Amino acid sequence: MPNTINESWQQAIRDINIAKIATLLTDDPALVDQGVVHTRRDGTTFETLPLEMVNQSLDAAKMLVDAGADPNKKGDGDVLALHNAALDVANFLLDAGADVNKIGYEECSPLMYEVYMKNHDTARLFIAHGANVNYQRQLDGFCALHFSAQKRDADMIDILLNAGADTSLKNDDGKTPLDIAIANGATDVVNKLKPSA
Repeated sequence: MPNTINESWQQAIRDINIAKIATLLTDDPALVDQGVVHTRRDGTTFETLPLEMVNQSLDAAKMLVDAGADPNKKGDGDVLALHNAALDVANFLLDAGADVNKIGYEECSPLMYEVYMKNHDTARLFIAHGANVNYQRQLDGFCALHFSAQKRDADMIDILLNAGADTSLKNDDGKTPLDIAIANGATDVVNKLKPSA
């Protein structure tokens, strides 16, 4: 493939230029899986899949999925298209077959990523689609409740508890979400995580 097409594709994806994406896909449908190259400060490169790059645009996401993009495929950084997607895009990707429990970046499930980013509505959406609220990553034993306690996010604590999150899960340091909330001085979170008398 000539470099000009590659560069045009990468720019169209970066700009989320719907018309240009459509034209380029018509000319070369294989572009749907061609990653967008990013250069780090040290000169090394990595690729991000097009569907990851356009996950804020429902029109662009639909176009790529219709052209054959796999919503479960991960790019170089293990990032999933579901990670930090706009709510309407996340809903579309789930309907298109995205796995709500697929493990991605830093061994996080999509739900854990949304908890960390404080995306309440998307967390609710993932839970409604069967997200495992008690998944613990092997990296450090953190679960979604650990992240919400770390972030002092009382509203997310309510969302997770209402979905059956287990407050007794311990991370690799033996800390429960309550322990983390106490260490962070998050009184409102501590009160939600304390066992009922």
